[in-house]
Amino acid sequence: MILVFDREGSIFQQLRDLDLNLPLWRVSDPSRLDRTNDIDLAIVATRDQLPWDLMTNADRPFDTVVLTDRYDADEALEAALHGVVGYLDARAPAPLLRRSIQAILRGEPGFTRATLGQWVRRQRSCSRARLSYRGLTERQREVLRLVADGLADKEIAQRLGIATATAQKHVTNILERLGVSNRAAAAAAICWQGLEALCSTCERPASASDARPRLMPSIA
Repeated sequence: MILVFDREGSIFQQLRDLDLNLPLWRVSDPSRLDRTNDIDLAIVATRDQLPWDLMTNADRPFDTVVLTDRYDADEALEAALHGVVGYLDARAPAPLLRRSIQAILRGEPGFTRATLGQWVRRQRSCSRARLSYRGLTERQREVLRLVADGLADKEIAQRLGIATATAQKHVTNILERLGVSNRAAAAAAICWQGLEALCSTCERPASASDARPRLMPSIA
């Protein structure tokens, strides 16, 4: 069975017309996603901003796909990082959309090659940052936590009771160690991977750092 979360119902009707050879069940209450058994796939249909709160439950025994009629490449990458197994354009021709959903049901990814490439590059970059982080001193890790929280060098110095020049030197050394060019890049690297729960302002869901799109030939 395919569970379709679609408040308006128009995309659900479009899915019915695809003849997917599986029963479709439409729900408009998001809480039903967590109270439903015997589901092969959940499709979240949206014409507006993606409801990220529906994407972050790692305990569901079924995979989730986004189906939208306003395809956005940045949102597709964000969906992959949330552990969603597909991000499809509802405006695609019916035969292509049918093949894409059927392929996802077989375990293939529902992302474009460009999105999968971005995901791989992001994971590679974050993996390098994680390895580099292990080489930081405890003081440098303290400084990095504060950098990730948006503090300036003077504020870091005041927080740690050190000279501003010392804080600046720590930041410079941290950037060199992580192999990034600026503070924002250092903060982004640790936020995306959740390194040691460093960044208090990071809003990544708990499951996102473990999200792994199925890296097989793209069909979307």
